[in-house]
Amino acid sequence: MKLGKQVLKVAALSLMGLGLVGGAAMTAQASTTYHRTATVKTANTAYYSTSQTGKTYKFVGSTKKFTFKANHALKNYTSTTWHSTKKTTVTKAGKKYTYYYVTNTKNKAQGWVWSGFVKKGTNPTTNVKTAYSAAKTKHNLSTIIDSARALNSTATLKTNSKLQTIANTRAKQLTTKFSTNYAGKAAAKTLASQVKVSLAKEVYLKVAVRDNNAQNAVAIFNEMSTSQRQAVLAGSKKQAGMGLVKKGNQIYVAIELAK
Repeated sequence: MKLGKQVLKVAALSLMGLGLVGGAAMTAQASTTYHRTATVKTANTAYYSTSQTGKTYKFVGSTKKFTFKANHALKNYTSTTWHSTKKTTVTKAGKKYTYYYVTNTKNKAQGWVWSGFVKKGTNPTTNVKTAYSAAKTKHNLSTIIDSARALNSTATLKTNSKLQTIANTRAKQLTTKFSTNYAGKAAAKTLASQVKVSLAKEVYLKVAVRDNNAQNAVAIFNEMSTSQRQAVLAGSKKQAGMGLVKKGNQIYVAIELAK
């Protein structure tokens, strides 16, 4: 499956933000003190992030001894661009980490952010606004999931026509009765019995429609719960069907998985 550069960038950043790629993030502890270099001016540089766990911080104290105070969650700015004109190097347990002082173009939010949580450039998901397309959103979401599975040396999910039938029906059902309890699971199992397929797991959720289909896909993947994400990435799950239905400003998603 060939992928556009924009989708690859979005997929890579969403995976980085979810901790699915290599590299240990520096976790700031409010009770721990650090030291850093003097602030250095840099050329005005654009950055963006799709991290769901990272934050920007205020540095409380002096360069020789300070603590972190979180002030913004990056997950609230995944479709925006940050700009930086200065940086510093923080030392923790003998290791050095680069931090940029960033300002957001959306609401002028400011703070220090670890370089590992951002990527240089204007956010690719904000460049163009496009009409919603279930097919394109599904394609982009499949790309993200398959990229994450590849990082774990797990084969890509194969589309199963029977699972796809169930997913399409379940996505429509979710628009009228969004159920996260046993009733929802029972509905999927009933459909599986009717088409004679062994259903291992159903993942379903709803997200707000974003500006374009690449951004829709990132939002769906990022808003999966931990157990849902583990299910779609599990090596034991080899086949899938994926249904998406838009109603109002919401996208209802049903992913049916089998061995």
